[in-house]
Amino acid sequence: MLYIHTACTGSSTDQSSGEGELSKAFPYRINEPSERFWLPSELEEISGVMYVEDGILGAVQDEKGILYIYDTKSTAVINRIRFGASGDYEDLTLAGEAVYLVRSDGNLYKTSLTGTTPAEIIDTPLSGKNDVEGLAYDAENNRLLLACKGISGIEKDDSGNRAVFAFDLKNNTLQPDPVFVLSVKEVKQLTKSKESFRPSGIAIHPVNGLVYVLASVGKVLVVLNKNGSIEAVQPLPARYFKQPEGICFAPNGDLFISNEGRGSMASILRYNFAP
Repeated sequence: MLYIHTACTGSSTDQSSGEGELSKAFPYRINEPSERFWLPSELEEISGVMYVEDGILGAVQDEKGILYIYDTKSTAVINRIRFGASGDYEDLTLAGEAVYLVRSDGNLYKTSLTGTTPAEIIDTPLSGKNDVEGLAYDAENNRLLLACKGISGIEKDDSGNRAVFAFDLKNNTLQPDPVFVLSVKEVKQLTKSKESFRPSGIAIHPVNGLVYVLASVGKVLVVLNKNGSIEAVQPLPARYFKQPEGICFAPNGDLFISNEGRGSMASILRYNFAP
């Protein structure tokens, strides 16, 4: 069953019929963030966010190889961990005790929250043509999910669709074929938008296991089931989402989305989970 939440467009399908209403597949009031955290200037170009523990988030920005530890209670960066040289870093995720970060060319960096040992650099077959923007830890399958903004094949692609690849943490190898392929045409039809769809972040919901794919280009959240079928699409209102780039969840299902500043203060929005 496809549920679509379209509160910010004024239209509705299935169980979503007006502003503030929730669908079964999208249990957040997108026009009513529970909190908004304004970020310091060093995180103006925040490109990824991860949950660490209550009140603590990790972040990366797309120019410096620094893992930032951010305290939402004091709204301050409380630690900075250097893991690599300057580069186009796009996202990060916590997998057990390990922190993984991804560069747009598909290179992975493995470090820790202490940063006491040099980061391990892991090459993958992906490249800048894939333009990897999203990274998530899939604990159930012991793998990382890498969401691509660019081509959906390893070397070439003529479909114009968007791909999510899986990196097996047991064997430290990238699966050659995407685990999910998202139809740009289908997303555009569901959102009734002429804008393209280019993923900028990905996260797995800790309560229901659904996969959330965030797109800055197109300003939409696409929710997938474990088979890769679309369960919901949620347009993101421009008043809150200047440039949504990062997404993560707290263990209880609360949703966090980070926005680049684009010349002003960047922000992180938190939404209460309302199952």
